[in-house]
Amino acid sequence: MVIEHTELRITALDIARPGALEQIRSYFRDDRDIGAYALAYMNPLRINRGDFYQKFLNSSTYYFCSSGERAGLVVLTKASNPLLQVFGDPTVIQSALKRIPVAKARYLATASPHHEEVLSQSYRLDNILRMSRMGLAPENFIEGTYKFNDIELVRLHGKQIHEINNLYRESDGPYVYSANAIDHGVYWGVRNRGQLVAISGTHIVSTVERIGIVGNVFTKHGFRSRGFAQVATSAVTRSLIDMGCHDVVLSVDPNNGPAVNAYKKLGFNLKSSIIESRLRSRPKFKVVQTLNRLGLNRWI
Repeated sequence: MVIEHTELRITALDIARPGALEQIRSYFRDDRDIGAYALAYMNPLRINRGDFYQKFLNSSTYYFCSSGERAGLVVLTKASNPLLQVFGDPTVIQSALKRIPVAKARYLATASPHHEEVLSQSYRLDNILRMSRMGLAPENFIEGTYKFNDIELVRLHGKQIHEINNLYRESDGPYVYSANAIDHGVYWGVRNRGQLVAISGTHIVSTVERIGIVGNVFTKHGFRSRGFAQVATSAVTRSLIDMGCHDVVLSVDPNNGPAVNAYKKLGFNLKSSIIESRLRSRPKFKVVQTLNRLGLNRWI
């Protein structure tokens, strides 16, 4: 699908088309950290079975946008809470959002700080997270070690979902995961005298794109500042590298000094600034999107 409006050209890329995947890879060639989700959603894997993770297979649409020498990319991923990602020139993004079907997006997964103003014209941005993206290449990995009494590092599986969710319920959540989500990712935990007290996992992994995104890191209150989360994250990172991931990335609050330092000790480096946010379409934006669906976007 191609949309043209005055000087704006939008191409909805069919990732099944020959050369389409390479076009997306080329766009992020020098920015794989910030494009991590966009890359991983092209080829997400069910890593416990070795086949495609059907929930996200072909669920993302990649809109390449250009106006003269300016360019951008908008990615919409269908999910229970549709995800939006934007990259590139803010002016191009501002025009493109009016003309592509993204009004149902409910969570901003990736954008740069300079996109905030143009996004706020179409959406209400609630609970904005101003994060730093950190990345690690295998040759820079410094595996964490631990020498604690009564501590056990364990690989977690879906059959332990009740115990996992009980731990996550103590976080800022609410977070409730399914057993499939655990089995389709890489999760490690730390037990203290048998009790699960720290956990680290993944948001999404693509062994085809050789990229893994670490997340869902949490330590039980009363067990913090002991390095447990660092040990669990080290184990997740080791697993991703052993699976062939060339890039391991995560997002962290830059004001959380202990977390940033813990990740740096594993070999992660600060790469870029991003924002994440819950999204609510503004009424005027919904009208614009309706006109778009009716083919009347030449008037907007």
